[in-house]
Amino acid sequence: WRIEHAQVVLPDYYDRVSKLGVISSMQSSHAVGDSKWAEDRVGAERIRNAYAWRSILDAGGRLLMNSDLPGEPWEPIQTLYFAVTRKTLEGTPAEGWYADQALTVDEALQAMTSTGAYAAFQEAHLGSLASGKRADFVELDRNPRSVSVDDLKDIKIVRTWVAGVVVAEDGAAK
Repeated sequence: WRIEHAQVVLPDYYDRVSKLGVISSMQSSHAVGDSKWAEDRVGAERIRNAYAWRSILDAGGRLLMNSDLPGEPWEPIQTLYFAVTRKTLEGTPAEGWYADQALTVDEALQAMTSTGAYAAFQEAHLGSLASGKRADFVELDRNPRSVSVDDLKDIKIVRTWVAGVVVAEDGAAK
């Protein structure tokens, strides 16, 4: 089971989904985009339980992150940047919007890969690099684990691999 757009929830949500094994699916771009108006609409108290990725993980829940394409125009590397910084592409707010709910790079990558495969019942074939799996992955120009979080948005995809075969190089399909 999974809840799509699990963005504004009740305070007991985290323990309930953890105990039930329900996946919380969200889009990091929504938190950043909605930050301009969300608190005005849901209120100062309810906003503490909105876009609360850290609270889900800390309760032992599973978090799935995606771009929500075509609803949002973000690239996967931007999904990673938003999840880790909770800032716009322009770097605002400087401290990140409710930064206490931000993810680490590793948590965001897991939410974008292996949890997505698990949610689609495809973890035996997708979501990680392992013998016997499809080998769908991207090669990046820098390691997201070793750059400044503010530089995550500038990482470029060098090659895209599908089933172990290069299908795009430098952003162009082969």
